[in-house]
Amino acid sequence: MKSSKNSYYVALAHSDKSVSDKLAGQLYEQGIFIDSIFTEGIRTLGLLVSSAVEVLIIEASLPVLSAQDIILMASQKGIKTKFIIVTSPDQNIMLPPWITSKYIVITSDKILDRLSEIIPTRMSS
Repeated sequence: MKSSKNSYYVALAHSDKSVSDKLAGQLYEQGIFIDSIFTEGIRTLGLLVSSAVEVLIIEASLPVLSAQDIILMASQKGIKTKFIIVTSPDQNIMLPPWITSKYIVITSDKILDRLSEIIPTRMSS
């Protein structure tokens, strides 16, 4: 399922709804519409398995299943989703070298600066 506003399916997973809403608003201003928003890992993984999510912006320490858990499972299942892992400045994310999924790790204050590495935006097209 693709949004009529994007040519790709973008989802967001963050435990804090106010952060999700703020980030979705900032992305919308850049021409990116968030198709789905989740607040915990199991529902996020369910979405990846059941839908053709092309980009998932995911909080590193998402409750129940972390971003690392979800990316590992997605890679094992051959899911081709691209991931933007949002961290706090003091977090360190280590993924095994066999991970086939494309991902970047960024702090929430830098997400708009590095967005075009994964999602083509109006400004980078």
